Amino acid sequence: MSVKMRIVNVVLLCLLQTCVSDEFFDNVNCGREQSDSFLAKSPWLAAVIVLDTTYGLFYTKCAGSLINQKYVLTTANCLSFDNKTRLQGVQLDITYIQNFTVTATLGPGVLKTYYGFENIIIHPEYDFKTGVNDIALLRLNRLVHYGRFTQPVCLPFQETAHGDTFYTGTWGKIFFSSFPIEKSNIASSAIVTSRNQIKTVENANNTDKLCKGHIGAPLMFTKDNQYYLQGLLVKKVECDSNSPGEYLNLVGYFKWIKETVTSNYNQCVTPDNEKRTCVTLSNCPLLLKAFANPKKEYEDHLYKYLCSDDRVGGFQVCCPSSLNASFYFDGETNLDTLSDKRFCGYQHRDDYLSLDEHIALDEFPWLATIRAVGRNNTEFSLCSGSLINARYVLTSAYCLMRQWEITVVRLGEFNILNKTDCVELTQFNEQDCVESIDYEIEEVDMHPFYNFWTYNNDIALIRLKNRVTFSDYIRPICLPTPKFKRPEINDTLYTTSFTSPKPWGTYYLKKKLFYTLVHNDRCQYKQTVNEYNMCLRPLAKIIDPYFSCFDDDGAPAMIAYKNQWTLEGITTERVSFCDISQPIILTKISSYLHWIQDNIRN
Repeated sequence: MSVKMRIVNVVLLCLLQTCVSDEFFDNVNCGREQSDSFLAKSPWLAAVIVLDTTYGLFYTKCAGSLINQKYVLTTANCLSFDNKTRLQGVQLDITYIQNFTVTATLGPGVLKTYYGFENIIIHPEYDFKTGVNDIALLRLNRLVHYGRFTQPVCLPFQETAHGDTFYTGTWGKIFFSSFPIEKSNIASSAIVTSRNQIKTVENANNTDKLCKGHIGAPLMFTKDNQYYLQGLLVKKVECDSNSPGEYLNLVGYFKWIKETVTSNYNQCVTPDNEKRTCVTLSNCPLLLKAFANPKKEYEDHLYKYLCSDDRVGGFQVCCPSSLNASFYFDGETNLDTLSDKRFCGYQHRDDYLSLDEHIALDEFPWLATIRAVGRNNTEFSLCSGSLINARYVLTSAYCLMRQWEITVVRLGEFNILNKTDCVELTQFNEQDCVESIDYEIEEVDMHPFYNFWTYNNDIALIRLKNRVTFSDYIRPICLPTPKFKRPEINDTLYTTSFTSPKPWGTYYLKKKLFYTLVHNDRCQYKQTVNEYNMCLRPLAKIIDPYFSCFDDDGAPAMIAYKNQWTLEGITTERVSFCDISQPIILTKISSYLHWIQDNIRN
């Protein structure tokens, strides 16, 4: 960049600073890659998805950049279509892109990365023929929750590029039959800079090439480990040529961006006729507390505070300045009757000394496996739960909302392939056997404010049709009422379940898994983790080096004090499938005792 052009840019920015503020932009935390992993490269990169109606195929047409929780910046040309293509949405939080057909079944992990549009705003003076003012904003239909792989890029309202090195993010060149191509950053150098245009040539040592990029891809510079968005790709480089890439210089458009971007939140009116703002539930402490432990008679009234029940983005609520405390339970009074401390939480395994860390047949006798009928009318174990008294099993709401026909709750299970299980007790020179028992379900009670896409209120109760007869192999666990000691950071907790990967063999056996309680900030990943969650870090054991990072939905997290076990959490979602460096997130049971008490019948 010439000295003359650098001075022009600085002058333009100074003129704009009088009308540009940071009201809607986080210029402190923006532009930061959260780790050195290739997975976290350019976490603001957005794929603009279109549908080819001829082939019934969704594919990535061009790129954009996330600039705050509601807006993606891209080119106007990116949004031009013929009668055979339709704009569908934006995909964030992805390392690889790939095409899929209209008949494809997408899991929740993929669906949560897709965003629709609330508004499409093309620059009013855009000229399709000349490409003048080739810029557009996409207002998304729900708030983006920042995480390790989703962050906004900075807009350089008060910064200028120092040096000639720029970067761009890309996934690579895409064809209809392409395989996924990973995201990367490409370094380039500016050769021509004007108020409206930047031309760049790629560095000779680049592994990835500028010609692989998408229209709308960002051109960025760095300062103090933050990436700033300087331009948008409007003309791609031809592969195997020396021609430069052409970018729209954003310096002349900051005023338009600032005037066009509006508040992330919409205005609303509470049931008490108070004018307020719609925010995510995690940003409204009053309703977060009320929704966790609502009184049954006020559930319908509390629903009136919802701005939207977004099944992908989570609840948005009309957050009041105050709330009637009679709508919900609070405090720790009148909870001691939830568990009978004389009988709950004891297991025969603790009655004898053993140095063997393998799980025993009579260990964790409260573990329940919830059975469902799948395709071809075959029965399988869907998820786990915990027996908390003679009629109720506690599990996750996610477990029960899936599209399977739940049949029975099985107790006393050790090997899900067998009805009767036997284990040789070599230390006693005898055999121990148990037969599992299936209990029919009378009623299912999911938390009324559970949302599929967040960690909030992922808890449910199953009422059995008949009372359970207790034995050494079937017993209830204690709930963590105030009379029990609470676990502390770095304490070891145990979980148990049947689910783990088949390649290692014994996936059908009951498991004993080891975890350490860590601070919740270790689990800030997809959504905000709060006081209604707990975070556990897996501990690998020599006897079981793989399974420590596996358990299933609804699996109990437990701790023992003086040989009496309490149910501290139930698994709601893990951060990483099998990486023992990554923690898992659980619903914190002590935060839901009032809801449990209010929904249990004798």
